[in-house]
Amino acid sequence: MSRKAALRLTVYLAGLMLLALGLTLNVKSDLGVSPIISSANVFSATLPCPIGDATFVLYSLFVLAEMAIHLVIWRRRKEGSIARRLVMDLTGRETGLMKNIVDGVSVALALTLGLCLSGTVVGVGVGTILAFLFVGRVIALFNRSFGGRLSGLTEGE
Repeated sequence: MSRKAALRLTVYLAGLMLLALGLTLNVKSDLGVSPIISSANVFSATLPCPIGDATFVLYSLFVLAEMAIHLVIWRRRKEGSIARRLVMDLTGRETGLMKNIVDGVSVALALTLGLCLSGTVVGVGVGTILAFLFVGRVIALFNRSFGGRLSGLTEGE
């Protein structure tokens, strides 16, 4: 394994550990979770389903949706249409704005699910709302500030 591959694997594994720690702290703090998993948190709070299982199912659905989108793009390429990047090129929007849109839809879905399943707001806290409002904007600022300087870490060998 090359030094660059080892570094990428180390960063990936550290990221997984931080993700698990962050998820646990978010749920235990009762301030709300990340908007993207707020629906899983609603299911965990209203049904006999652990947050880990609900998150796994939700992420699996995301993977299936992404595979379907890639299949559509692949078919369009075969028909002569060019699709360079997944969501940004399909919509023409930058990453930070797309993050805000996806988070907004996630929060709206979680609020709707909570109201339907329990009759009250469940699984969405002040932290969820703050993340919805600010994370996409921070991503946009970061991308504008640092541009492509960090892209070397994410590119393959």
